[in-house]
Amino acid sequence: MDGTIKIWDPEQGQLIHTLVGPSGWLSPAQAWFSRDVEVYSLALSSDGEILASGGTEDVIKIWRWGDLQLQQTLKGHSDTIQAVAIAPDGKTLASGGRDHTIRIWDLTTGKTQQTLGHSDSVNSLAFSLDGQTLISGSQDKTIKIWRWFRQGSSPL
Repeated sequence: MDGTIKIWDPEQGQLIHTLVGPSGWLSPAQAWFSRDVEVYSLALSSDGEILASGGTEDVIKIWRWGDLQLQQTLKGHSDTIQAVAIAPDGKTLASGGRDHTIRIWDLTTGKTQQTLGHSDSVNSLAFSLDGQTLISGSQDKTIKIWRWFRQGSSPL
């Protein structure tokens, strides 16, 4: 809720690094008093190279895990991002939010490939192990199973 992402060493139980974001983000002290920069969702790629974050800024931040530097910012949602998921290939990201949409992103170009949706906030997303299926859960009390095709997606 303070707008930061904390990276911990699980074996030592020690804080290694804090990601605060580029200039324009509030400092952790300022963020404590502002609810404008809350982080709600994180996803790590299967190869451990990419960390994606989403929250109240309406953008997805893509971080390089190796040096913990911001790589890109994906813009397209019109409200808080509740969920992010990275496909097993590490090249595709799905994001869902309070704007009732699911966006499928090409991480190579940073562009939206497709927009899907629910009738209420999208709260959770997960890719299948083969990356061909996306599952979404929503505040509308439905779970949708999307079969992924390069030319588009459709619910099963």
